[in-house]
Amino acid sequence: MTIKTSEGEHTATTAKVTLTVYGTNGHTAPLPLVSPTPPAFIPGQEAQFDISVGSIGQISKIRLEHDNSGSRPDWRVDYVSISGPLVSG
Repeated sequence: MTIKTSEGEHTATTAKVTLTVYGTNGHTAPLPLVSPTPPAFIPGQEAQFDISVGSIGQISKIRLEHDNSGSRPDWRVDYVSISGPLVSG
């Protein structure tokens, strides 16, 4: 999974970010998106995450959230891309 943070001022975030993935058979719990090499969400940069969604069926939508924590909680996302073998069974 890839998230690109928009370019410009006040686009990066220090907040805790979670992703919930919804499918035809249910949804995941909120998945924390934590980078092994912080900070993850830098203006104009892509952040890569390995996620597993279990057996929720075909993905229908996502919810990307942050908790407004940290010294710079502002965030603007350019795009989110989810691909690969995410669904098991």
